[in-house]
Amino acid sequence: MTGNDRPQNAEAEEREKPRTPTEAEQLQLDIHYGTQQSLESTKRILEMCEESKDAGIRTLVMLDEQGEQLEHIEEGMDQINVDMRDAEKNLEGMEKCCGLCVLPWKRAKNFERGSDYNNTWKANEDGQVIELIICMEPKGWSRG
Repeated sequence: MTGNDRPQNAEAEEREKPRTPTEAEQLQLDIHYGTQQSLESTKRILEMCEESKDAGIRTLVMLDEQGEQLEHIEEGMDQINVDMRDAEKNLEGMEKCCGLCVLPWKRAKNFERGSDYNNTWKANEDGQVIELIICMEPKGWSRG
């Protein structure tokens, strides 16, 4: 080994050693790392917001479809009610003597005034569920 070899080895060893960053460089690295973490977190939050928005839209569409189905069911129930009234009138007509006058002992009571009719058709509660849903909607939303 010569004297010249030693300084070259020392220089090679210094080049191979990882250099410790200065305090300013370390601060820059920390800031960059924090910024990256914040950016990734923000992206995740935005993705979650989009997913929530999509779920909300799907829910509103399904609720609208269910509301339409309920309206169709209610229309069918109203038609059944009309048919039942007609059938009741026809039955009353069959109870009349020769179809002309009602026999006093067979006088029929008005079936619409009975508690069974009111419990079945609940006319006093008609449309309350839909009105409740509409009242609960946020003011900025519009139906349709």
